[in-house]
Amino acid sequence: EKYDDAIKIFNSLLSSPFITKNPTSLLKVHTSLEKCYAQIDNSKKAYYHAQKKNKLQDSIYHLKQKEKISDKDFEQKKEQFSNRYISLNTRFQTLIPIAACLLFLVFFLIWLYKKTQSTKVKLESEKEDTLKEVRSLTQLVIKNYIILKDKTKVYINDLMYIKAEDHYIHVFLQTVKIIWYEAA
Repeated sequence: EKYDDAIKIFNSLLSSPFITKNPTSLLKVHTSLEKCYAQIDNSKKAYYHAQKKNKLQDSIYHLKQKEKISDKDFEQKKEQFSNRYISLNTRFQTLIPIAACLLFLVFFLIWLYKKTQSTKVKLESEKEDTLKEVRSLTQLVIKNYIILKDKTKVYINDLMYIKAEDHYIHVFLQTVKIIWYEAA
């Protein structure tokens, strides 16, 4: 009679959503039902629950195998991810100094360009100032010749002396040439 009461309780549990969704709980209920029916000599129902129990055990075994495989896959993927992370981290740590050097080089080149441009502007300004000075100095330099009224050039190096007589001047050169020139 206590087995009959237990069978009623276990059969009511088979309709519970909590038990039917949990394979381990369902296995325990079918195992208990199998034992109860075996105790009251109902071999047909005991056999039925034994088959259900065996199917559930197989399902649970396959689920555990899949879980182990999933765990192994997860561990492998985790290790691959970790290796990739380490690899990327190493690459990143290598790239940081290179990027810093390139950035420093860019700033240095910009600074050098600006300095060169300012030096260029300064040199051009100095060049213009120097050219102005040269022009003004060329006007101050004594010419090395004299231009007479008839547009004749007499070089100072060739000149010996100049003699004035009345309205004329005599220009004596080293080549013993005498030029008579009327004074104005």
